[in-house]
Amino acid sequence: IRLTNTAHDEYNPRISDNGHMVWNGGETELYRGIFLYDGTTTNLLADHYYDGPASINNSGHVTWCSLDDGGGTGLFLYNGIDTTQITDNDTINRYPRINSSDQITWQYWDETEWEIMLYDGMATTQLSSNDIDDISVRINDSGQVTWYTDEMANRDIFLYSNGTGVTTQLKDDLFDDFYPEINNSGHVV
Repeated sequence: IRLTNTAHDEYNPRISDNGHMVWNGGETELYRGIFLYDGTTTNLLADHYYDGPASINNSGHVTWCSLDDGGGTGLFLYNGIDTTQITDNDTINRYPRINSSDQITWQYWDETEWEIMLYDGMATTQLSSNDIDDISVRINDSGQVTWYTDEMANRDIFLYSNGTGVTTQLKDDLFDDFYPEINNSGHVV
């Protein structure tokens, strides 16, 4: 099925298990909107100067980061009806992921390096705090979060277990481990 018929670029597609899709589209790399296909129609969710890659869950709820008025990138959540801005700060937020409970995890720039954040629907918690970039974050439907530290000499994968609040380093060796994925059973590869 062809969903678009525009003269603009379309990229960063994501698809839910029920076939709903979200993607970026726009005239340039810096001016791009967030589009949602809900199985029937395509709608423009956001049309800001800079809308980053979006993430969609199986309820059709969408999260993304957009350049906000303060010069940072705000984190947004579309719940199927309304759009809510989750963060409002002067720093950079990027690459959000959303699970079936509308928990969102993303990378946050703390003015020194990237850290990992988790929004549980009520509050935001910083999951990592170190002097190394923490990137490539993923979340499963149980709220378990995985990412890796990008220390050039040694990249390691971490797992945060929602409910216990414990973060575990999954490997500690001399080999690089990066770009983790996590499934709903909690298996990390």
